Amino acid sequence: MRRALVLVVALAVLAGCGVRPSGVVRAGEAPRKYTTEVTALYFEMRGQLARTERTESKSLTVSQKVDLLLAGPDPEERGQGFETALPAMPGTVEIVRVATHRYELRLRSTVTNLSALALDQLVCTVLAGEAAEHAMAVGSVVAVVGTAGRREDRGCPVL
Repeated sequence: MRRALVLVVALAVLAGCGVRPSGVVRAGEAPRKYTTEVTALYFEMRGQLARTERTESKSLTVSQKVDLLLAGPDPEERGQGFETALPAMPGTVEIVRVATHRYELRLRSTVTNLSALALDQLVCTVLAGEAAEHAMAVGSVVAVVGTAGRREDRGCPVL
């Protein structure tokens, strides 16, 4: 009984510890998060598939990442030895998720003449972008579809 009384008195003391409620304290804007995003692009280096990373000040869609790939290595990357096996491809890129772990990369260009390395550049860039957005790259495949032809599903050999 004595313990119960001590407990009740202790709770009463703690409940009235002297801190008074206050209104909302205005302290200005919340801190902003300044972020950068790393964009993985796959180019060619000495005849092999090679990953490079660019730092972007904003988040890019996977289509925008493929557009960067199609534009080729920037001057700094060229200086490091990066090249591309991709020919110039005009037009808009579209990436469509057709099923779980299955995507289509749709280009406004012929794709039947693309080399295996060029296809790997496209597929790996798409899957790295999807992994960054949705964590869906492992076990995923991409079919590359063009105005003339279709290249069947393939995975990225380095992911």
